[in-house]
Amino acid sequence: MCAFVVVCVCGLIVVQTLVVNCEQYVSEHRDYDAKCQFARDWLVAARRQLNSSVSVVGDEQRLEAAKAALTVSDWSLFLTGDCQRFVEVVL
Repeated sequence: MCAFVVVCVCGLIVVQTLVVNCEQYVSEHRDYDAKCQFARDWLVAARRQLNSSVSVVGDEQRLEAAKAALTVSDWSLFLTGDCQRFVEVVL
C-alpha cells in the first residue's frame, strides 16, 4: 500500500509540473501572438503611409514617351541589374 501511495504522489507531482509547463507555454505563445499582431499592424500602417506618400516625379507625358521608346536591350539593362545605365537611358 505504501509503494502505491508513493507512485501516486510521484505521478501527481509529474502531472502538476506538466500542467505548469503547459500554462507557461500558453502564456509565452499569447505574448508572441500579441507581438506578431503589433508587427502586422505596424506594417499595414507603414504601407498605408507609403501609398499615400507616393507621387510620380517628372512630367507624366515625358515619362510615358520615354517608356514607349524603350527597346528590348534597354529593358535588359534593368533585368540584368545595370540600373544606373537603365536610368541614364530612360532619362
